[in-house]
Amino acid sequence: MQIDFYQYASPISPVFEFGLVDPDDKNGKKPVFVSYDKNADKWNATVICNNRSDYSFIPVDNNIPLVKKINGRNETASVCDAMLYSTKTVCFIELKADKKGNNWLSKAAEQLSKTIEFFGEELKKYERKRAYVCNTRRPFTATSHKIVQQQFIQKNKVLLRINTIIEELK
Repeated sequence: MQIDFYQYASPISPVFEFGLVDPDDKNGKKPVFVSYDKNADKWNATVICNNRSDYSFIPVDNNIPLVKKINGRNETASVCDAMLYSTKTVCFIELKADKKGNNWLSKAAEQLSKTIEFFGEELKKYERKRAYVCNTRRPFTATSHKIVQQQFIQKNKVLLRINTIIEELK
């Protein structure tokens, strides 16, 4: 069954920048939300949008019921936190807040790939396709991450960036 991601979308106000916040939820059941106030919320990622009015936001994890069959049973899929899109660009986003250890990037890449898989044929609508892993503990790309980025683009045909700043969508 194809899921209509767009039914979960909401428009973004035309501002210079906004934040994506992964709520501090002990049970991990609240979806990511958009914040326009840096002082009120701790932003996990900053999105530059230069006052454009064509951005839309989709909270994915803990919001869209994405399931897969495992051993004959339906189980909730481990998917990315959110998506942004404009007329020509779609962007998949995984937020990793202060994650320690070496496996965080591989896990994030898997979550992004699974979401792209669920998005399916809809991906072809967009000229530009991006994915971001935003880790507040490790905000920039290390040289050792290049292998994961190359494997990701080969598998998904989507550019993977590791940064807490999400550049303006085209």
